[in-house]
Amino acid sequence: MAKCIYDEFDECTHDCENCRNSEVICAECGCVDGTFFELGGRTLCFECFKEEIEEEEYGDFAAEYETEFSDFLMKKHEKQRVGTRGSDEL
Repeated sequence: MAKCIYDEFDECTHDCENCRNSEVICAECGCVDGTFFELGGRTLCFECFKEEIEEEEYGDFAAEYETEFSDFLMKKHEKQRVGTRGSDEL
C-alpha cells in the first residue's frame, strides 16, 4: 500500500479528510463508479439512492406530472381495460 501523503509513517487508507486519493464508495453496494448522493449521513450510488427514496417520491412525481402519469397507467394496464356501454373509445 502507498504511504499516506499527510503522514509519511502511515499507510494510505484513502479516507483522510480532503485526501486527493480518496474514492467515493456507496455505503450500500460498495460500488465506486457513477453518481453519488448523500442520504441520512450515508453516501449512496444513484441505484441505491433510488431504491431508498422511490416509494416516497412516486406520489410527488404523480402529482407533478399528472397527465404523463395517467398516460403511463393507461398504456401499462391496457389489457385490464373494460369497455363501457355506448362508448367506442375510452
